[in-house]
Parts: sequence; structure tokens; C-alpha cells
Amino acid sequence: IRMQMIMDSLKLFFSNPYFGVGYGTFSLNADLVVQLTGGTKVYVNSPHNALILLAAELGALGVISVFFFCYCVLKDLYKTMIFTNSNISRSISSLMFSVILLLSFDQLVSNSFFFPPPVERSAVQLSFLVWVFISVALSNSNSNQNNEESRN
Repeated sequence: IRMQMIMDSLKLFFSNPYFGVGYGTFSLNADLVVQLTGGTKVYVNSPHNALILLAAELGALGVISVFFFCYCVLKDLYKTMIFTNSNISRSISSLMFSVILLLSFDQLVSNSFFFPPPVERSAVQLSFLVWVFISVALSNSNSNQNNEESRN
């Protein structure tokens, strides 16, 4: 079932390769009917692969933007882990760096917690918390860098 959903999603991506079908509109453009062994038909509208979902919704330019954005966040969190004087900032940055790294690999087998599908409310709530922690870590990073520059 998962492979069939991925193939259906790839067809959607290749029909709109540059800009995708629009964020949050995957379910409007793809409904896969799956017949279970008991004979029940189920409508599935998620590939359960965040990279393919983002590719179908945002296109190649969107996926490149998401990768660049995640790279920049990871790079800033790493700088905070290494160069900060505050134990709290170092702890939060280390935690969020690890979480983002693990979530990056998790996107291969499940939907994204970075940019969750709008229909998954629990994922949206968790995503909100992840981005709050990232913003706290990076705001401390920026204030520490500003303090370092003013000392020199």
C-alpha cells in the first residue's frame, strides 16, 4: 500500500515538477483507493513520506528551499552548541540539533514534523513546539554573538 501511495505521489510530482500543487492541497489532488484484505475500501491521501509529500506539494524549488532552510537552522544550532557561554543555550541547542537531525531521517518513513500536513492536528501542535524551541535556541545564539562582537 505504501509503495502504491508513493508511486501515486511521484506521478503528482512529475505532473507539477517546479512548483508543486500547493502546500496543503495534496489531498485535493490525490486520493488512492486501497482495498483491504477484508474487502473494505479505504481512501488514503498521504504518501507517509515527508520528502515525497513536500515534493508533490511544493515542487523541486520548494524541496530545495526546505533543505536549505533546515541546513541553515542546523548550522546555527551547531554554532550555538560550540560557541555559547550559557549552559542553558548549549543544552537547548544540543537538544534541538539532535531532534532536527533525527526528524530529518524520520521524514523518509513518515510525514514531516517540520512542515506537517495541515490535516494532521497532532503533528501541527508538535511542530509548533519544535519551532518554539528552535527559536529560543537561535535567539540566544544571536544575543550571544552580539555580546561577543561588542566585547571585541
